Amino acid sequence: MTDTGAALLAHLNKGSTIGVGFLGVIASSIVYGVTCMQTFQYYRSPRAKTDNRPLFYMVLVLWILDSLQSSFSIYACYFYVIDNYANPSGLLINIWSIPAVILTNACISFLVKTFFTFRVWRLSGSVYATGTCVIFNLARLATNIYYPARTFSFASLLVAEVELEVCHDFSNPI
Repeated sequence: MTDTGAALLAHLNKGSTIGVGFLGVIASSIVYGVTCMQTFQYYRSPRAKTDNRPLFYMVLVLWILDSLQSSFSIYACYFYVIDNYANPSGLLINIWSIPAVILTNACISFLVKTFFTFRVWRLSGSVYATGTCVIFNLARLATNIYYPARTFSFASLLVAEVELEVCHDFSNPI
């Protein structure tokens, strides 16, 4: 481990980092349970039988993506809390499931916002309002894919933080 990594780990407050992450996984698991119940109730309702097929299948795709996101979050928490218990240097390892959670969330967000954009079109009929929604939705998807995809190339979370932080420092352009 580098001196920077050792210094960081010496000052690391596990309650406000790993502990908060663990609580986040618990909270998201509760919300995932609510999502499962809503999906189950939707497919049992008469409404599901009358909805158009794209909407019918979009609910299924969103449930599958939400299941993947929950699984990736639980794996990341398991890796840091259980597999690397009493191994502070393990907290610096960048695992694949962290950017995978963000990418999955980007796909979920894109699909939901696409549905809302379609509703804007149907309710308003405005090309300008719909076009604006489409442009912002695509821009958000692009940024939500770009940054997590870059983190796959970093072996250490320290290196990823330093490299990606430079991109956000607008006062010091590269």
